[in-house]
Amino acid sequence: MESQGKVLRVWLKRVTPLPLSVHLRYTPLPWLDESAMRIEALPPVFRVMVENAARWKDVRLGMPRNYLPYALRLMQRNASNLEALNIEDTSIPEFGRLLGYTYHVHLDGDMAETLLTLSARAPVRYTSRNPAPFASLRTLSLQHTSPENCLHLLKYCPILDDLNLHFYEWRRGSMPFPTSTILLPHLRNFLLSHTGYGEHGSTKTVARLGEICVLLDHLELPDLRGFYLWETVAPRNGGPLRQWDYLSHLITGSTCSLNELELNTTRMDPSSVLECLQLSPDLKYLGIQSDQALKEEDVRQLLPSLPSLRVFK
Repeated sequence: MESQGKVLRVWLKRVTPLPLSVHLRYTPLPWLDESAMRIEALPPVFRVMVENAARWKDVRLGMPRNYLPYALRLMQRNASNLEALNIEDTSIPEFGRLLGYTYHVHLDGDMAETLLTLSARAPVRYTSRNPAPFASLRTLSLQHTSPENCLHLLKYCPILDDLNLHFYEWRRGSMPFPTSTILLPHLRNFLLSHTGYGEHGSTKTVARLGEICVLLDHLELPDLRGFYLWETVAPRNGGPLRQWDYLSHLITGSTCSLNELELNTTRMDPSSVLECLQLSPDLKYLGIQSDQALKEEDVRQLLPSLPSLRVFK
């Protein structure tokens, strides 16, 4: 590992003073308690990273969970030019639930001014002592972060364009959702996923889960153009089909007009789908499940000039 730090120092000497990109990913590392976590315990390349924090434009950081919060905290200090940040907890298996204790990776308000893109495959929380709006953030992608913490972060994203939220077998927690509506005036594309931990979002759980789409009631998205839903788990008290008003309420409450709509779920009754279509006269693309109780001819009758219809099998 010493050679990695040496290579990075050589690279920094040879390149121009323009902002740089770096990708660090470590899967196996010796287990250390939080009390023993020092910069000396991190791979040596981090000393070079911290010493040159203002040089980084794009950082992709993957580490096991007991290292990640501390390493990220060091990286965020003095990262005055950081435009893209990708965080990954390499302790989380590709398919399978999180193991071990509950923890969070904390975001720092010091980097909020320059960040354009933020992606995290880890539980994230924005609890900076000096919270500031992410004034430049355009793209946000979060996996394994609770709905409550997602909504809290969205309050600080005034010019967001693209949003991707992926939840796994969510059960309603004790933290309340915000009482006021969160306005995202520039958001155009929203991908919302609620799946199991297995491959292709499958799950063997039989417990009733929370209705993740309730978070739509807390958003106002007047410029929304594309909404995409991927749902493979059953909500609490859910039957084979259910009245699903969350999206229609979002459309009417935000007075937005969708161009693309994808409903990759089998648990939405036909009347709910048709209501969303009636509220979207400018629709150019629609994706629905093949085993949904909605006939293709019903869609064609309502939207005869729909350019693109995709049916998921």
